[in-house]
Parts: sequence; C-alpha cells; structure tokens
Amino acid sequence: MKAAFFEYVRPADVEEALGLKEGHDDRSIFLAGGQSAIPALNMRLNQPNLVIDIGRIEALQGIWAEDGGIRVGALVTHRELGESKIAREYSTIFRDASKLIAHEAIRNKGTIGGSLALADPAAEWPAVCVALNARIRLRSRTGVRELDSNAFFKGTYATERLENELLESIYFPKQTKGFRSEILEFARQHGGFAAAGVVFAVDTAAGVGRSVFFAISQAPIVIAQAAIMEFLTSNFENTRAAGERWYKDQLNGFKLTADLYHDGATKGHIAAVLASRVLVTLKESLRVERHS
Repeated sequence: MKAAFFEYVRPADVEEALGLKEGHDDRSIFLAGGQSAIPALNMRLNQPNLVIDIGRIEALQGIWAEDGGIRVGALVTHRELGESKIAREYSTIFRDASKLIAHEAIRNKGTIGGSLALADPAAEWPAVCVALNARIRLRSRTGVRELDSNAFFKGTYATERLENELLESIYFPKQTKGFRSEILEFARQHGGFAAAGVVFAVDTAAGVGRSVFFAISQAPIVIAQAAIMEFLTSNFENTRAAGERWYKDQLNGFKLTADLYHDGATKGHIAAVLASRVLVTLKESLRVERHS
C-alpha cells in the first residue's frame, strides 16, 4: 500500500516544530527515525494531514554527562547509544539493549525518543528507562516538564505525552558504585519482537534492586524489592529454580497479555525463567568480584 496524502515539512528547530504541531494538533505527527512511523503511514494505520520531520534538529541530538548521570537526546539512534563511550561508562546496559533491537538497518535509523514516544510493549528502551529511574523531558510552547519514566508509560502505544508536546531528552540519574544492570529477552527469531524480556537494576551497596519486565503486559511491569539481594547473597543450591518460582508467584498478580504465539501464562513462565537466569548471572559476577 501507499500512504494517504499528507503535507511534509522539515522545521529548523524545536520552536518551529512545536509551532507547527500546535497549529495542527492531532492531525499531525512528529517523524524522527521513521522506523515505526513510515510503515504505519504506508499501511494507512495512521493518516495525518501533516508530517513534521524533526530528524535533523540539532538540539535533540547528542549524549552528555550531567549532574553525575547522563542526558540522551531524543534523536540519538539505537546504534549511537549502544556505541557511546559516555553511555558505556555509565552502564553496559545501553550496549546490551541496543544489540537486541531488530536488525542493523533499524538500529542505524531508529531513535530512543521515537521508541519511548511510541511505547510499544515489546520495546527494550521503555523497560531500561524504568529500571534505571530515568526522567523523560517533554517540551511544549508553554514550558518544559520532566516525568518519571515509571509514570510516563500508560499502556500499549499510550504515554503521558500531550499532543502539543515533543519528547526532547532522557536523563539517567547518577548511580552508586555498586550499581549493576542486566537485560535478557526471548524472541522466536533473531531481530524479531520479544515475546518476553527483563531488565535488572541492582544497587549492591544499598542492598536493593528492581526487575522490570517487558513484552508481557501493556506497559513495563516493575517488581522492586530487597529480595533480589537475598537471592544474590544466599546459599541456595539452586538459585535459578528458587528465583523462577518466586518470580512466577510475583507475576501472577499482574494481567499478562497474549501474542500470536503465546498466551499470557506462557509469557509469564518465560519471563520468570529469564529473570532466574539473570539472577544466576549477577550472583556469579558478584562472587567473582568478591574473590578477585
């Protein structure tokens, strides 16, 4: 299919982009990397009157250190974030997560801002942001507001971003010296959408952590607890089995969604298995550190 007729404009800066959006409201869309928007336009799932291409606005690009953490511009591509030295020094989670996203062509063009604004339940970046307590900055012509990522995602393709707002950047706050993060997902084929995934963020110094599941519900599921550290420091002979049982019990309290291949219960089972495997990986890395 071909896209329905629309007007196309490429604004020079954020103010011009916001002015165009305000003048057309829900009859217009922002176009960043276009890896989700273009297929939707071609299949006529989205038929705006105006497409506002923000892909070359310099103010929305770049990664830099800020107040002990890092700020990532909305137009930073998956590949740029995964290969960034600044991001890698902050956490290896960016490198690991970017490698899980589709294929190289998608990673070269798709942006983190586009992924967050779309809020696909199977996407990696929303879960990473929630796990790392990231804050999402939104800008409109009347001002700026910054939302906690856990409150930003409302459901499938639904966020707290208002129609007249542009997702400008993401701030990842300073982490402690004992911070560790891991991501693991299951997909039926390489580059395919995840059937289930989990992101771990653990503060070994404070003895707390959180696990954030994606692709199993309409929005990231957060399980924050000190129990993670109990698993990591315990003498369980079989941490994987104990962790799997514990996570299955935890996920039973959430409404899990089905996909074309798995019902909710199956996806919950896969998610619990993934989480238990991450527990084992983290436990082994901490053991090595203690004895090195």
